[in-house]
Amino acid sequence: MGATLIDLRQYRIKTGFRIDDVQFPQVYRLMGYYAKQPLPPEASRRQSPLCYTLSPNETNGLLNTTVEPVRTLNPEIDSGWVIVRHHTTLRSAHGYLDAILDHESESSKPTTSALYQTRRGLFTLLHRKQTRGLQNHLLIYTTKSYAGFPEGEEIVRIVHPDGNVTEDTSILTHTRVIFVP
Repeated sequence: MGATLIDLRQYRIKTGFRIDDVQFPQVYRLMGYYAKQPLPPEASRRQSPLCYTLSPNETNGLLNTTVEPVRTLNPEIDSGWVIVRHHTTLRSAHGYLDAILDHESESSKPTTSALYQTRRGLFTLLHRKQTRGLQNHLLIYTTKSYAGFPEGEEIVRIVHPDGNVTEDTSILTHTRVIFVP
């Protein structure tokens, strides 16, 4: 399967978030109207976000495109989770995307999935619906630390709509209590 690699190394990409020694690129909200559709009368009003990107130069064939840097997801216009993951190898990035796309049901597949290479490394960006019953409007950054952990320890930072940053990944999953007699 594998995703197409979007090479951003020739561009000076703004940095957005830092976890240990990994500097994540800036996330952008891409808004506009699909070129195949006639522009609706309300086109002059603020458009709904259609996708997220790590490149301020991306337009994805949209008309009246607006690209905005994202620090937090805004509950008034954003929906779901935006997940930016750092990868140490191209193989691990492709494996991650393949696993996500193979595992997810049609209703929960990401609306955006992309693989980027910057001067600072390889990153995947996913935009997906929130898991039912869990918090919405989350911007999630994740990487693995191999310092003292041969298989790597997952490091996650979650940016909430109010700008608060937490490390508590329990808000991303349903906790199941299993009783074993």
